[in-house]
Amino acid sequence: MVSTSEVSVSLTVDSNDKLPAIAADLGQLADVKYEGKKALICMVGDDIRGQSGIASQVFSAIRHINIRMISQGASEINMSFMIDEDDADEAVRSLHAAFFQDPDPAIFDVDARKT
Repeated sequence: MVSTSEVSVSLTVDSNDKLPAIAADLGQLADVKYEGKKALICMVGDDIRGQSGIASQVFSAIRHINIRMISQGASEINMSFMIDEDDADEAVRSLHAAFFQDPDPAIFDVDARKT
């Protein structure tokens, strides 16, 4: 995932193992800061980008979890965000509780915290 602003570019990599080497390489071009132990959560569904209020529903469901990075505009069917790895299970449970009215407990952990 890549997210940009007027003064920075943020990106994700698939493994923490090579973060120091990647940062050293990029450090030859710019100031680099990095954090490990993050999780990427992706919401996937038909026409997510065209659904009014979907971001509000997603972020309300996980309002008790700190979001580090967001990406939505690049895809019609997906919204992604990055959080601390330790919060991943709770985020998924909370999203399932918000988006599935009557989830099958054999498939979904329905005991999400509601705060």
